[in-house]
Amino acid sequence: MPAIARLGGKTGLYRQMLRRFVDELAGMPGALQGLAASADRVSAARLLHTVKGVAATLGADGLAALAAQGERELGAGGAPGSAPQTDTRPVLGRAGVAMQAAIPGLTALWQALRPDRRGPPTWPRQSLTPSAARCARAAPAG
Repeated sequence: MPAIARLGGKTGLYRQMLRRFVDELAGMPGALQGLAASADRVSAARLLHTVKGVAATLGADGLAALAAQGERELGAGGAPGSAPQTDTRPVLGRAGVAMQAAIPGLTALWQALRPDRRGPPTWPRQSLTPSAARCARAAPAG
């Protein structure tokens, strides 16, 4: 599993980081709504940058890509020649929806990696995001 390999093979550390990320992810759509209401592009871009980095570290590639796109659309680290998005609500709304959608799959992955499990991990694969499903397939048994 590449995400665990990035952490030196430490499944316990990966699981801790994943749980913390899921817990924080639950409150982020509300935070994004507040930032959209106040048009605070700098803080919104900073939050999306953080999500991008943590999601990429944990192997949630789809969420990382969406956060990167949102960060670019807000004008932080944007593509050369692109103008920053003036209305933050559509960008932050999409990001919030994606964050909420990622929670069930990431939670299922966290549960599948419980240290007390015996045998190969099992979980409802249909609830996993594509990135989480790839991680789950590569998870070590037991």
